[in-house]
Amino acid sequence: MQVAIFLIQRNRHALIGRAIDEHDMQKVLHFLKNDPVVDALYDCKSEVIGPGFFRFKAEIDFNGVVVVQNYLNRTGREEWARQVNISVFLFFCFNVLSTPLHFCLVHALFVIKNQHPTLSIFGLVLKTMFRESAKEKDDSALLKIMSNYGEEVVTALGSEVDRLEKEIQELVPGIRHVDIEAHNPIDLPS
Repeated sequence: MQVAIFLIQRNRHALIGRAIDEHDMQKVLHFLKNDPVVDALYDCKSEVIGPGFFRFKAEIDFNGVVVVQNYLNRTGREEWARQVNISVFLFFCFNVLSTPLHFCLVHALFVIKNQHPTLSIFGLVLKTMFRESAKEKDDSALLKIMSNYGEEVVTALGSEVDRLEKEIQELVPGIRHVDIEAHNPIDLPS
């Protein structure tokens, strides 16, 4: 029995996962803290999963504005403009905002030509689309708008997580598994 206890004490580091060395951990934490998409880090951990191989885990509070900006830069503003249905834009511009049709057409062409879909009336129209859809008794319009928006946000966040995981593995090649989770400061009921 004492031999077993001695062996456990002597080799417990092999039984319980050790952490990555402090220098490499600091490199990863410094990288994450300085990435514009990261607002804050929580519960950062690492452990040895094999000889020279590590697992890294962190919960991240993401900067939503930067996530969306990076998404627009990655997909291109012109692609985003194409995704916004021009007929819906014109309908809301003309009918909801009571803007003359020729102005709506000219503005839509200007925005698409100059690749600035978030300027002036586009932003106003999108806000109005959300607001008007929310007032309707039928939830289908609101559900469609919110579903499309939600899909884009989830895609953007997933791209950022993939980018961070890849860059961490390039920074410290021994890290073979990276587990990044979005931090949820609100405890949800069970």
